[in-house]
Amino acid sequence: MTSVVKRVLSLFIVAIFIGAGVPEMIFPVYILAVVLLVLLLWVNAATVTNLPLYGMGGVLLVGSLCGKAGVVAFKDMSPEQWEWVVSWGRILFPFLGLGLLIVALVERKKYLAYRTENNKRVPAWKSRNLFLEREDDLARLLGYVKNPRVTTLGLEAEWGQGKSFLLAGLVEALEREKENPVEIVKIDVLAVRLDSFAEYLVQELNNVLYTNGKISSNMRKLQGIFKATKIHAVDILWADADKRYAKIFDEFRRELLLLRKPVLIIYEDLDRLQNVDAVKNILYLTEKLTAANDTVWQGGIKAIYQYDRQHMKDMGLTEQFMEKYVRCHMDLSPLSLRTMIQRMQKDTQEDFRLTGQEIWNLPMGSKYFVRCILDEEAIWVQRYLSKGITIRRTEDFLKSVETAFGWFAKMQPWERETIISFSYIEHFLPLAYARLKEAAVCDLYQVFRGYDDAGNEVLLVFLLQEYRNLEMELPRRENAAVRRAQIEQRMADIREQLRRLVDYRKSAEMFELYLALRLLKLDQVKLPETWE
Repeated sequence: MTSVVKRVLSLFIVAIFIGAGVPEMIFPVYILAVVLLVLLLWVNAATVTNLPLYGMGGVLLVGSLCGKAGVVAFKDMSPEQWEWVVSWGRILFPFLGLGLLIVALVERKKYLAYRTENNKRVPAWKSRNLFLEREDDLARLLGYVKNPRVTTLGLEAEWGQGKSFLLAGLVEALEREKENPVEIVKIDVLAVRLDSFAEYLVQELNNVLYTNGKISSNMRKLQGIFKATKIHAVDILWADADKRYAKIFDEFRRELLLLRKPVLIIYEDLDRLQNVDAVKNILYLTEKLTAANDTVWQGGIKAIYQYDRQHMKDMGLTEQFMEKYVRCHMDLSPLSLRTMIQRMQKDTQEDFRLTGQEIWNLPMGSKYFVRCILDEEAIWVQRYLSKGITIRRTEDFLKSVETAFGWFAKMQPWERETIISFSYIEHFLPLAYARLKEAAVCDLYQVFRGYDDAGNEVLLVFLLQEYRNLEMELPRRENAAVRRAQIEQRMADIREQLRRLVDYRKSAEMFELYLALRLLKLDQVKLPETWE
């Protein structure tokens, strides 16, 4: 049944009931009003463009007349006619009941199929989780939450490493527990107006009280205080000027504790806020909420903050400052690039899946490139890329690779290698990727350029190609000691020049360009003198 037919049929049934229920004295007035409404519509609106409205008016008019006609007909029926209706009713009623039963069974089957499909759309956390390490992390996180001595916890990891996904698993695990259930309050700080945060938090906690059958006598007072003072309202709780405000907050907190149910507040992406004062207010207010758990019972109120430790430091929130407000810390288990790729591609079509060797050849894939030029190369790669190899970036990298693979029916090995390399550079070496895009409008040699300590331009491609040529010449000069010494000295000079030029601590961009050049194997290919 189409949506148009459903709407028309629904309106017609409603009109029948209206016509049947309107008293006889008022019914002519009702019909006249419907007719006048249609006429008013006809005067002010074109028929062609508003035909559905005219149709609805007609359905309403016809349905009302049918309803009133049915009532009049039933009222004027003789005893013989009633007996005829009853006799036919006895015959038709079993068929009508059977039809309704069939409809109910069919609809029930549809509902069960819908519910099954709906459950498939949102599978359990464990079935969505690809990494065994995250199951261990979830067990550790549950241990912190159930420990009565832990009041505040910082879940620390880089952006994209799966903090939100792990917290989703925590919520799901806590919701399954029947004994000692936990009241969960999730707060996305980016979705809340910072100047109204305190009011919002009090409202969310009041909802916890309300769902447990408790009406707070302090919620409105607190909201009034916070509304009057906006983002600096928390200062009042520590001020000595008026103890009445602090007493109201303490009474509200006590109402929560007297529920004798754990209350868990989860703050998502705290370090994505740009307002340091707002972050401090969140920490102050939450610390005040969790500070008095021992006064009633140790289960009390807990809070979990989700953030990247380095970002908090960059905002000026040092570890010495944070230790008062975040008493426990938990890091996520590290995942190697090789592990992430293999787990994410376990159900991927074989042609689109990266082979073990292709993963091995990637920086951080398993072992850094063979034939390293610098002794520090592997260590630098580990230190520089370790925080950038995240679950989210790896997932995007694989999507990019699989999409590019789908463009070609058949590829040569070097084509696959090039696609993988460029996708890796795009997602894990963003500074180099930005420079590589310049190759469309300038000489490729100029993309891989840098400047030494004296300010002289250095082309990395030429420098690395010279090193590779010397590297190949060296074995052939076993009997020429002088030339061999010259080659070794020149190779040592190039390594020292590269060391100063691509040190990631001095220039992250140059280090990424060096990795990109190595990854694309431009140090092993003789380019033409003019590359445009």
